[in-house]
Amino acid sequence: MLEIKTKTPSLKVLMSHYVTLALLILLIDKSGLTKTVKEHCKTGLKVIGIIYADEAYGMGTEALLEKEFKEFFKLFSPSCFNDQGVISADIVLKNLKMSIITEDIIHMVRE
Repeated sequence: MLEIKTKTPSLKVLMSHYVTLALLILLIDKSGLTKTVKEHCKTGLKVIGIIYADEAYGMGTEALLEKEFKEFFKLFSPSCFNDQGVISADIVLKNLKMSIITEDIIHMVRE
C-alpha cells in the first residue's frame, strides 16, 4: 500500500491564515457589494484557503467536493468543475477581483 506522509502545520501558521480569511470576509460583508457578489467572494476565499492548505501541507482538496462549492465551480471551465483539485488560487483570485470590480459574478469559461 502506498504510504503518504503529510506535513502537520503549526497552530501559528493555521491561525494567521484563518485570521486573514476571517478579516477579509468581514470586509466583504461591510462592503457595498450586492449580496450575490458577497456570497460568491466569501465562497472563493474558502476555496483559496483549502487550496493553500493543500499546497502548503498536503491536506488534500476533498473539501472542495462539498455541496457548498458546486455552484461556485460551475462558473469555471468544465475541467475545473469536473476536477476541483486542478483549479489554482490565482484563477480564483482573478475571478474574485473581476467580480468585485464589475460588481457582478464573472464566468471563467476558458481554460
